[in-house]
Amino acid sequence: MKAVYVRHHETVEKECAEAIRIEGWNARDHVRVFSSDAALMCFPYRPELVGHILYPNRGSLFDGIFLDRSLLLFRGPWAEAFLGQIHHSLCDGATMTVPYYPDPQARAKGFWSRADLEAFFGKAAEADRAGEYARFRKAGELTPTDSVLTWYFQDYAHLVVDDLLIRSALRGADPTDVRHLLSGLPLPETWPAELPFRSGEPEGTEKVAKKHRYWMGGLAVKSAVMGKIIRDRFAADDELSFLDHGGGLGLLAAELLLDPAVPVARAVNCDIDTVNLILGGRLFDFYRRRFDGCLFAHLGPSEEFPYRRPYDVVSFIGSLLYVPRNLTSSVLDRAWEALNPGGILVVHENIKTDSHKGTRDYDMMFTPEEIDRLMGRFGPVDYYAGTAATRMKPEQVGARTIFRVVQKG
Repeated sequence: MKAVYVRHHETVEKECAEAIRIEGWNARDHVRVFSSDAALMCFPYRPELVGHILYPNRGSLFDGIFLDRSLLLFRGPWAEAFLGQIHHSLCDGATMTVPYYPDPQARAKGFWSRADLEAFFGKAAEADRAGEYARFRKAGELTPTDSVLTWYFQDYAHLVVDDLLIRSALRGADPTDVRHLLSGLPLPETWPAELPFRSGEPEGTEKVAKKHRYWMGGLAVKSAVMGKIIRDRFAADDELSFLDHGGGLGLLAAELLLDPAVPVARAVNCDIDTVNLILGGRLFDFYRRRFDGCLFAHLGPSEEFPYRRPYDVVSFIGSLLYVPRNLTSSVLDRAWEALNPGGILVVHENIKTDSHKGTRDYDMMFTPEEIDRLMGRFGPVDYYAGTAATRMKPEQVGARTIFRVVQKG
């Protein structure tokens, strides 16, 4: 069986046909297609031949794999774990075709060059003349990369089941009855006398699985761009402290700690959802030797976070809109005051546009002018693209969902 990995299902027929042409495959009914979309209902193949790109297939399953150019793969641990899992599902001696970019473009946007791929896989068996794809032949397994995604591929089934079971079990629970569930977490210098508690409503299996895939897929871009932002402003041998507000399970904090190219030495994840932190404890346990003493969790809302030490990086990635609007300015003020000289404040939010009308968060979303005004109080705002690890000029931003950065003098 062959496999094709694409980004979205809307163009999957075109991209699959391109893969078959490049690879010289024949039997369409033996091509399994993986997309970042949870469903491929419009795809005309049999249901058992479609799947999600983050589904961890068993080893030695495919005798040919093609990764379409539409996939956004940034250099770094997340992509290495992703490519390693796909490589694992390839039969020995079979080939895997991967897109690459010319060196200048790869360096500018944080994507993979052919040299990067060969440093990871070994020398390419061949590359197409157009300079877009390289083909690698499997000769043994790759060493697993330290990444949150590596943990996810090994633990995803337990993660989904635990999310379902814990939320159901804690529905209506007394906060004092669940302290033991948090006792194994790396809670930092704070332990509230009044333990905040929120577990959310129990959800269906598909909704929970989709939520975790969404978080894990989003980490690919967020960790890459945050890594770029940090490397642009700090030295490689710095030992930075990082605070992420509304970080869910702590995926971003953990991934930055695991990335050897990012000088983050200590990270705190602040989240209000009790179950998120309990599930994040599974990740902590998986990399306990790496995280012990440097990854911490804080249970509570951002507006009540106790800044008991300074930080070099404070971020709100898709979480500032959940702060009560009358407290937004003061929350950012407190974060700014807690920054070391030279530290940075980073905000990333989906912008309030017509495309988001009817969604749950539409009324809470910010306009570009609102975010720029809030952050501009502290100094000049820098902008980074949301789909490439590159800076943007102010006139290029518009209503795009991007990363905004202000550095403390």
